[in-house]
Amino acid sequence: MDSDSPHVLRNHALQRTSTEHSTSSALQSLQRRLKIISLHRSPSESSTDLIGSLGLTLLFEPEEVLADFIFVHGLRGGSRKTWSFSADPAHFWPKEWLPGDPDFKHVRIHTFGYHSNWGESKGSDFNVHDFGQNLIEDIHSSSSIRRSDEVPLVLIGHSMGGLVIKKAVILSRENPAYKTIGDRIHSLYFLATPHRGSDLAKALNNILKIVFKNTKAYVTNLERSSEAQQVISNSFRHCYSGIQIHSFLESIPMNLGYGSALVVDRSSATLGYAEERVQFLNADHRSICKYESPMDPNFQTVRNRLAATIHDITRNAAQGMQELRREHMRQLSSYLNISDAPVDDLTALEEQKLEGSCEWLTKKQSYQDWQYNSDSPKYFWLRGKPAMGKSMTSCHVIQQLEGTQCSYFFFKHHDRLKSSLAVFLRSMAYQMASSNRSVRQQLIERQQDDPFLEMDNARNIWRKVFGVVFKAQYHQPHYWVIDALDECKAAESHDFGGLFGFLSKIDKDVPVKLFITSRFSSELERLIAPLHPITEQVTAEDTTQDIRAYVEMYSDGLPGECEEEQHDLGESIISKSSGCFLWAVVVIRQLKEVMFFEETEDILKQVPQEMEGLYMRSLQVLSTKIKYKYLTVSILNWTVCSMRPLTALELKDALKLDINQTIFKDLEKAIPSLSGHMVSVDRHSRVQTIHQTATAFLTNPDLRSEFRVKKSEANASLAKACLRYLCGEEMQMQRRRRSSAAVSRKRSNALSDYACSYFSEHLLRATSTDDELLELLTAFLQTNILTWIEVVAQKKRMDFLTRAAKHLKAYLDRRARSVAPLGKAIQLIDAWAIDLPRIAGEFGINLISDPSAIYRLIPPLCPPNSTIYRQFASEGVSMTTFKVTGLSAQNWDDRVSCIYYGDQRAESIACRDGRFAVGFSNGSIIVYYGESCQEATRLEHGDGVLVMELGSLAGLLAASSRTSLKIWNVATGSILFTHDILPGHDPLTLCIDDSGTKLLAATARKDFITWDIPNGNIVKHQRWAESGVMEAASTLGRPPTVIKIDLAHNLLAVTYRSLPVFLWDLDTFSLLGTCNLPTSGRDSLSVQLPITDFVFNPNPDVELLAVAYMASELALYDTSRLTFKFSVPSECDILVASSDGRTLAGGDSSGRIQLFDFDTLQVLTNISLPDYGVKAMRFSNDGLRLFDLRDCECNVWEPSALVRKTIDETNSEPSASAIPLPAKVEALPIEDIPTISALPSSANGDFIICGNDHGSVVLYELHTGKRKGDLYKHARNCSIRSIQWNENAGIVSTVDTASRLQVVKIVKDAAKMWKKSAVVLDERLSEQVIRQQLLSPNATNILIATTKWILLYDLVKKQRVAEIEAQAHWSPWINHPLQPDLVLLFEQFAVRTFNWGNLEPAFPAVKLKGHEDYDIDYEHYATFQQGGKLLMKFTSSQPTQPAHRTYHISTLDLSLLGKSTVLHFTHYFIDPSTLDIDFIIGSATGVFNHSPILLFFTKRGWVCSIGIDQPLPQEEYVRHFFVPSHWLSGTESVMARVTRTSDILFVQRDEIAVFKNALDQMEALQEVYLCFVTLVTFPATVLLELNHSVCFAIGTSILEAIEPSLTCPPKGRSATMEDNHFDHHPTTIKHEHDIDIDENLLAKLPKNSKLKSAKGAGESNWNLTGHVIYEIEDGKEEEYFLKIGTGNQGKAMFAGEFASMTALHSSIPKHVPRPLSWGAFTTGDRYFQLYTFHRFVKGLKPSIPHLVSVAASLHSAPSSLSPTGKFGFEMTTYNGNLPQDNRWTETWEEFYSNGMRRMLDLDEKARGESNELKELEGDFFEKVVPRLIRPMEDTKKGRSVKPVLLHGDLWVGNASVEERGMEEERNCMLFDSSAFYGHNEWDKSRDDLSPMYLMRDDWGRECLEAYHRIIPKSEPIEDWEARIELYALYVIGPLSAPGPQ
Repeated sequence: MDSDSPHVLRNHALQRTSTEHSTSSALQSLQRRLKIISLHRSPSESSTDLIGSLGLTLLFEPEEVLADFIFVHGLRGGSRKTWSFSADPAHFWPKEWLPGDPDFKHVRIHTFGYHSNWGESKGSDFNVHDFGQNLIEDIHSSSSIRRSDEVPLVLIGHSMGGLVIKKAVILSRENPAYKTIGDRIHSLYFLATPHRGSDLAKALNNILKIVFKNTKAYVTNLERSSEAQQVISNSFRHCYSGIQIHSFLESIPMNLGYGSALVVDRSSATLGYAEERVQFLNADHRSICKYESPMDPNFQTVRNRLAATIHDITRNAAQGMQELRREHMRQLSSYLNISDAPVDDLTALEEQKLEGSCEWLTKKQSYQDWQYNSDSPKYFWLRGKPAMGKSMTSCHVIQQLEGTQCSYFFFKHHDRLKSSLAVFLRSMAYQMASSNRSVRQQLIERQQDDPFLEMDNARNIWRKVFGVVFKAQYHQPHYWVIDALDECKAAESHDFGGLFGFLSKIDKDVPVKLFITSRFSSELERLIAPLHPITEQVTAEDTTQDIRAYVEMYSDGLPGECEEEQHDLGESIISKSSGCFLWAVVVIRQLKEVMFFEETEDILKQVPQEMEGLYMRSLQVLSTKIKYKYLTVSILNWTVCSMRPLTALELKDALKLDINQTIFKDLEKAIPSLSGHMVSVDRHSRVQTIHQTATAFLTNPDLRSEFRVKKSEANASLAKACLRYLCGEEMQMQRRRRSSAAVSRKRSNALSDYACSYFSEHLLRATSTDDELLELLTAFLQTNILTWIEVVAQKKRMDFLTRAAKHLKAYLDRRARSVAPLGKAIQLIDAWAIDLPRIAGEFGINLISDPSAIYRLIPPLCPPNSTIYRQFASEGVSMTTFKVTGLSAQNWDDRVSCIYYGDQRAESIACRDGRFAVGFSNGSIIVYYGESCQEATRLEHGDGVLVMELGSLAGLLAASSRTSLKIWNVATGSILFTHDILPGHDPLTLCIDDSGTKLLAATARKDFITWDIPNGNIVKHQRWAESGVMEAASTLGRPPTVIKIDLAHNLLAVTYRSLPVFLWDLDTFSLLGTCNLPTSGRDSLSVQLPITDFVFNPNPDVELLAVAYMASELALYDTSRLTFKFSVPSECDILVASSDGRTLAGGDSSGRIQLFDFDTLQVLTNISLPDYGVKAMRFSNDGLRLFDLRDCECNVWEPSALVRKTIDETNSEPSASAIPLPAKVEALPIEDIPTISALPSSANGDFIICGNDHGSVVLYELHTGKRKGDLYKHARNCSIRSIQWNENAGIVSTVDTASRLQVVKIVKDAAKMWKKSAVVLDERLSEQVIRQQLLSPNATNILIATTKWILLYDLVKKQRVAEIEAQAHWSPWINHPLQPDLVLLFEQFAVRTFNWGNLEPAFPAVKLKGHEDYDIDYEHYATFQQGGKLLMKFTSSQPTQPAHRTYHISTLDLSLLGKSTVLHFTHYFIDPSTLDIDFIIGSATGVFNHSPILLFFTKRGWVCSIGIDQPLPQEEYVRHFFVPSHWLSGTESVMARVTRTSDILFVQRDEIAVFKNALDQMEALQEVYLCFVTLVTFPATVLLELNHSVCFAIGTSILEAIEPSLTCPPKGRSATMEDNHFDHHPTTIKHEHDIDIDENLLAKLPKNSKLKSAKGAGESNWNLTGHVIYEIEDGKEEEYFLKIGTGNQGKAMFAGEFASMTALHSSIPKHVPRPLSWGAFTTGDRYFQLYTFHRFVKGLKPSIPHLVSVAASLHSAPSSLSPTGKFGFEMTTYNGNLPQDNRWTETWEEFYSNGMRRMLDLDEKARGESNELKELEGDFFEKVVPRLIRPMEDTKKGRSVKPVLLHGDLWVGNASVEERGMEEERNCMLFDSSAFYGHNEWDKSRDDLSPMYLMRDDWGRECLEAYHRIIPKSEPIEDWEARIELYALYVIGPLSAPGPQ
């Protein structure tokens, strides 16, 4: 999903209290909120409560804190009293008003209280110093303030409180202990603070002496000119620097009882500092900080000043935080698949809602208790009849909750998405993340840990998503508003238990409150009752006032000759409405259409008072309109039956496809009248029925009307319309595309997205006898099916394939009941029903990363008998040259993997959330990735693992042996806790709850134990046998045989030998009863059959228990009633159920597995694997895979019978319950299948020789991959570990696991097949382990490296000729690529060279450099004879951060051996976020330019390559093809080789898969490709106002002009690199020769200087470059850098470059070489430039952050401002060899347009005129450019673009790092500028600096944030990404214009 798509942008508006609200609207919102807060003092509040707490008190903490407010009261005040107008809690404005104000949403608010009540009789020695000391200490000790150690502090003091905060500031600056606090103080607010004392203080002290016989020290401090005052003032003057000061003065004298006076006059209330901001308030000393309402002018003054301070604090931080938040929300939008925003529904209701309506609810005491009382129930349930305005009331509640954290959802029955419980949960999670940072962070971590979510599985979503959501921190309540819960699909299927089961599990400590509306429902009432909700009912009296307001609002258009008649008519409507709001709305609309007044009375008399009657009358009126009946029928069909509401534009195209009529009028305006006002169009142009009651009425089977919507027929019409589109030309056009880098074209048909998403849904619901529907479906499957799969993959919705397969199968099943299932069409549909889920399951991940692979790669990878292969990959029809040979499988294999463990005995298995784990008898545990079956990690328990459980959260794994129980964090491998087990108390079952916080176990000694995770504390220990539950004394000492825990139903089930199943309630631990077989018709033995296993149905809404009886039957019990349902014959020993409760699997001791439908116990399929009994089984979370465990192997099955998810809508023609059984699945035991265990290092001939784990050495043919026979054998149980083969000499050498070495001579027979000729050497090194063998190039010697010795054998003499002692650490031996008589030994930091004949050193050891911080993979490497290069894989990682790993392909030049004492590794840097290298495959010749390439394999299964001759460092690579993950499963390591014909072979167990023409498949992942893909995909912010096709077409047209093959490859071929011509520059020239110095150049050098040398240096595409050294008079040397160019163009280029560099040097002289001179040579048409010389670190480019910093310095330098104030430059500059249009312009828009036109002109000159491009230019320059640039120059909004100096060609290639200085201090230097004055963001649109490049990872985003901390993004910020992409279009010019070389 596009992260900037319109619905995601709307989702960003979910947090409605945003800074976009104006101040006035914020205050008005706050005023509304305070209306219903009780303005009466709570009876429970004491006088102390009203004064406030002492010390520092936290009032409010937001999710994201950017500032702290601390309010400090004054004399005789209080931390609450001072800031409250009255005792009413609503008047405590710091607590009640500021948190709800959007300008303070990131402010944490505190108050500080201290004893300052001078009215107390006791004296006090406390003074202002003491209070200040307490304040600073409380701040320092506050955990919340300390936690946010960089958050600025704002202190607000009233009266004496101002002196207290001044003292705190002084202490913070003077005491080092408080320095961090002092550094954080940003602003001080003084409200009537007596800085110089008050005359009233002395009078007060005199009174205190008389009354109390004492004084108060703090009052004395307040006396005018007191010593304390002077000390504070003097100290403060020296330490307030850097702090903003705001002083508010009282202006009204205060009544003192004996008169009035200003308590603090102006002279005392101000500090007199120049920086101080002073303002009077219309208040006295007391009311200056107390306000009656948020609209109080005094409050608004203070509030606005505080808001300005917060804006100043958060300006930069908030921007960075918002960018991070947006990125996180984009990730979560994709993770949760958010496709629609509930804010749209809310907005539509808000537009209809009348001011003051629905207040009847929020005025109720019950509602106020729910919202404001934390002790009130969590749930509020509002019930009402249909059309009573419940949705509008929900809208009102959401408005009422404005300022809080509120998530909401409007269920709509007729909308598939908005009636789905799963969609509801995903939406709520997304909204909670939007408003709560902690929730957001938890979900981001959840996504990173497990990125795959079953979108339609509500239970899975609740467990995986809300399990972490409710673990987040909540600083305030979070409200859920759920409207029309009865319209959820769960209501229709009576499946509400799931939702209420979820809700009941919300911990009471999680502050989530729910407001729910629905119609009356007894089932809802039953389910919600245990939650103890507040319940209210909508009555006619409640809504009458709202109806009256509506009638009065719209009465103007009602019939009537005067206002009185209209009023009477309105009263009549109100009276007849009976409280039904919708009825009144519809009647008013109808009355406004009448022509005659007399019609009014008829309507009021005839219109029924019930909605159904009203609808019937509408249809009767429609039936009289003969002309457009067919159109009305189609509109109603689409509106009622569409899976989601269509937009008017979508409906217009849908009608065209449905009735073949093109509507040219405004359909949006016509819909209401065409539908009898039963259909409406909202503000978002969505078409839907006016109410659910209208949908129910139109689909009622009893309705007798030509307009009745017959669902099966209507869905058939909709399905055919969708299929007509899918079969059409628009989808065919997509098939021309082959490269994943190609741009997705925008489809012109508005119904495209809908048809691709929902065609199969309508097929499912359609009548199955429609022949036209069958024909269209068949045509689609024969033609455009691959295009549809590509579109689905682009949406990242591979579940659409599985869903479509189910729907196809259901369609065929229904059709078979009425039409014979014969014919090719039926076979085709059935075949695709099999293929689609296989494609999704086996290639889903690869398709999502490369959707176009569906054309190029996937068909050849499918089995030859599959439909996709036969249609698109078989001989004669293949769309690609790519194919795979060598595999025997002809059909889809139900066993996708088998992992063989040899001698290890597997004991237990667990599976959950994308991983499965196997435990062994030796204590080992292996954890695998569920998708690929590849090993993820290994753990060690220590003892045999008998039982295991994986947790859904935090990667938990619990495992128990007979002696200990351990629980791990799998991600880190750390043990969270260990519990020792007493003998005989071993757990028989383990269970981790969904929250991941509790581990439960039931033991053999009848203990039920609950541990707290992760601390390991036992929180519950219960012995069920001690509860009196076992009456049979004989069983008390008997251990249970089977125990199962069912948390979904809170049950424990136990059985003992020959006893039934006992069920306990886990809450009360009371025995519920037993599950007994019926006695009727059974003998006593069959009634007491031993139970081998049982399993609960995991679905919380299904209360079933399946029980397996030994070798006899499988029974089903109802656990709610403890009744036997039925049984079927079965011999199952082991049972397991899928997580959705649909499927039951049973395994037995003979190796057979049966799959059953859980509800019916009908057998779905049989799986047979003889010779091994099934020990344990588990389902994957999605229920599509089954893992079984046998003694020495783990099998992974994907039988097609598992593709049978619940279809959640009711079919019009339900399929029969019986599902045809697929053929029995059979497989061979894995130990009977040998596995290839060793390959030779190369495959250069027609054959390859392999070794297997049965000890055989086998010959395979490379062309076909077929096995040709065994050459010879080792011992049967000795696996071949290593093989060497020299084809020229006919020598094969093999080593097995027993350290036996065999060297064999082979020869070709008459049939040219290799056969064994003689044994050359056969030796067993039994006391040593052979680590490596290596044949010499001529096969006369073989080297054997063991743990102790390095042995050399002469194969001609057949004897050992040399041996040397091996080193402690293993070092590999490699043949020298250039000298065949030498062999190399690689040690850790050196390479040694030996002679092959005798292992004598050939020359001294050579040191190795450049690999000190890396791990080297010596197992896989490649050597190149041409150039003598050795390439290896290096890995670097940070020990504390293993995720931050980089991979390098590193090269070493071995030709320097013997010539140099040191060799340096040079690295090809590869970004680990896009490429995780697994191993090197080998070398080959590139298809593109026939140059050498290195092939490597990634951990994501892709074969990729890099060019060996490319300059280093290199980051570009090419992706060729992927290997399906299940091909690689079950193997310890992946084995692959490249043949001499550049085919790639992979080992798959005992077979070799040969990937032919594999290198022809090329996806070039270079920045230029990425740029093209990105630049033509403008963000939705632009597309909302632009014609998308214009943006797309201009980018695509230029893209095609550069390289047509990217979008239109040659017919029948893939778009490969050989078709491309990206070499648009001359070959880079390296200059090394002497340079002749011209006399004109000499004249520019210092006089009397002497030339020492002038040699070529460096490289250039266009010019000669050199290094000139002169000796001046005093013997010192001067160095210069020289550039020489030729011709008129060279002259112009040099003039422009010199001017550019001169301008840059004047702005940032540190970072630009000083230009000295430029001019012409005396002879020849040659020109020069001269600069100061700087030595750069060879091969080292500046880091992007460093370069970004330099760019920011350039753009912000004062001297970089345009001298003319205009855009342009003083002369023409050149980008490469292309002249730029630098004419001065007044606006940036004009300058950009001039330059872009120049690029297009150059392109036309180079390639010829393009009609398509010409047609598009007008729209581009008239629409696109003005839309993106003009808003930046909108002077009405105070915006302008300042022209600053730009480098013009800024990228890492035009920058280097100086040698001088320490490494971290080295300076970055810029050169090769083509400068002009323009918009600063233009310089960041280039290559490595572009946001398109940098935004791809966190590091890049940090770079951008660093730049924008110096230079903020230009307004409007929301256009920023689009602008950068627009500027990037300009870059195409230099690439395109020169033409292909």
